[in-house]
Amino acid sequence: MKYLILFTLTILLFAGCDVVYPIWDFPPWNIGLVVKNSSGDNLLEHETEGNIIDNSVVVDYNGTVYEMWDARTRYIPSEWFGLRIGKYWYDKENGEIALLFGEFSSDTTDGYHGETFTIYWGDGTSDKINFEYKVTWGWGVQSGMKHREEAVEYKRIWLNGVLASDNSLIVEVVK
Repeated sequence: MKYLILFTLTILLFAGCDVVYPIWDFPPWNIGLVVKNSSGDNLLEHETEGNIIDNSVVVDYNGTVYEMWDARTRYIPSEWFGLRIGKYWYDKENGEIALLFGEFSSDTTDGYHGETFTIYWGDGTSDKINFEYKVTWGWGVQSGMKHREEAVEYKRIWLNGVLASDNSLIVEVVK
């Protein structure tokens, strides 16, 4: 009988609790570079004359050089792939063929501040990419307890020192 009363009191105690905390999950992400010629043709398409698919395009990031490879797939990977050709889906409804560099993890505590890589295009030219990414939290109070309420992603990319993308992880590069 003692256990039945204890069980009943426990149920009544927790029955009034309506605290719901959201669980946030952020997918890994890439920096996307849509590479076009002056006519607006995508230089990562086999059909485009003068495409750069067979060029020796590489990225130097933190002292490691990553060669470009072609990974056009709908699969969303969750590991480091370096530099590759693929479809950029994050900010585009139908995706766009782009150079993808990453993946970077969204769950880092401090984010990425002032990160830089240089892309060498295989024709003697290069571009410097700077980027920042972080997640900040809005706070709310529910049932007298402070908790994370809303996540806000902060994303910026600079191309050769000029802000090229604010609140996006993709930029267009004209070759």
